Amino acid sequence: DKLYCVIDLSAGSSASSYPVSYLDSVPAGGWTDEYKKTKMVFRRIDAGDFMMGSPDDEVNRKSNENYHKVTITKSYYIGVFEVTDAQYKLITGGTSSSMRPAIVTYGAIRGYDHTGSAETSYSWPKYTSVDSSSAVGKLRTKTGISTIDLPTEAQWEMAAKGGSVTGLNTGYASISSAMDLTGRYDGNKTDGKGDASSTRTTYVGMYMPNAFGLYDMLGNAREWCLDAWKDSLGTSSVTDPEGNSVISTGNSNGGNGAVSTASRRVLKGGGYYTEHSFYYDYEREDAALSSCRSAYRTYGWSRQDTYGVLYREGFRLVFAAQ
Repeated sequence: DKLYCVIDLSAGSSASSYPVSYLDSVPAGGWTDEYKKTKMVFRRIDAGDFMMGSPDDEVNRKSNENYHKVTITKSYYIGVFEVTDAQYKLITGGTSSSMRPAIVTYGAIRGYDHTGSAETSYSWPKYTSVDSSSAVGKLRTKTGISTIDLPTEAQWEMAAKGGSVTGLNTGYASISSAMDLTGRYDGNKTDGKGDASSTRTTYVGMYMPNAFGLYDMLGNAREWCLDAWKDSLGTSSVTDPEGNSVISTGNSNGGNGAVSTASRRVLKGGGYYTEHSFYYDYEREDAALSSCRSAYRTYGWSRQDTYGVLYREGFRLVFAAQ
């Protein structure tokens, strides 16, 4: 029932276990840099109902953001911050002190859902297992928390909205002056907050949190979700949605032959980045104001790419509240 959970990663990738503790409230000194480097903090989100998608009059609304009621039946914890590069390296190996979001493939997070055109045993929701060598696999083993994973699209959006019904999760409509306060995107890339580079994401926690105290859910890095992509979410009320039960595949390089088939997983939050190995018009659009809304949704290719890294995005993790 505690509001926050903290996983201590400071012993690094060679540790046999990571201590897990719980807090009633934010520490007196706030979420200092240690919670962005050596400790990973999660906030409890209580089960309940919310309106997913966007109403017809929302500014910059897209046609795939069907407005409908969603019921989440189980409370869960979600990362207060995007997983940083420093945290990711402590889990998986390597050295980094960067508080910028870790930009990695879907497979590196939990295991590739396809190799070639063949579905693997890590293809959720058909299977719940993850690759033991992935970041999630290592965390499950070393914390004893067997439900650690990426959030579903519904879990992500419920947490992101924080009870708001506006385009931005900080209670404002989706306008540039409000987004300048909410997160890093193309329009405020030169504001100097955190990492002063104007060509990349910045340090986590540099902008306003939402009502749940979650940072950078809009802007900074787009974030992976578990769900396989659905073009339409429909308008009917649903409970604990899991996305597409049939994993959608297709050519991921516009017919240019880089990969023949690839599965698509949901991406949320918009962002600002130049970390991709492929640059398409819709990727550049995802750094714009219109994409930095709680309801905005797109996808990335998540299968194993034999030509090298295909899609790399940011992420935050969830696990079931006991």
